[in-house]
Amino acid sequence: MTEVTITHVIGTVTLILVFVSVTLFYQYYYSSLQKETLARQLEEAANYIASNLADLISLCLISPADQLVVKTLDMPEKIGESYYSIAITKSVDPYIGEEMVTVKVYLNSDPFTIGEAILPFTLINVWNDTGSINLDIVQPKLVISSGTPNSVIWALAKNSTITIGLGIKIG
Repeated sequence: MTEVTITHVIGTVTLILVFVSVTLFYQYYYSSLQKETLARQLEEAANYIASNLADLISLCLISPADQLVVKTLDMPEKIGESYYSIAITKSVDPYIGEEMVTVKVYLNSDPFTIGEAILPFTLINVWNDTGSINLDIVQPKLVISSGTPNSVIWALAKNSTITIGLGIKIG
């Protein structure tokens, strides 16, 4: 009689462990898949911004005159169910030793979930909040959050140098 009870207990415990294992595996797999999907969407947003920045830089390169070119960003407020931020950085690639300009889009709730796009221009400056820059219609920012109204990207051609950045349109 006790042999039957022990067999039932062992079977029941094994069945519960199988259910728990399957549930944990599903949750891990689902969260991994969700993070990968969010990273792809962030990369699409970074590519959109980089493409528009490339257009602005090209416009500045075509014209020999000093000018400010501004483009309003048409971006979703959230990706998935999370707010995100946008930054433009200039860094040196450790493998080839060349400077590169990168647009980074990352989740505010998880800064390690990131999408990046590299601009094909290296001889441009990225506004980094040092030095004074007078833009009448744009307030320059280092980082823009997705919920910020009137978010823009801009390119300033002045004295044969091009500076790009993020900002908020004034007025």
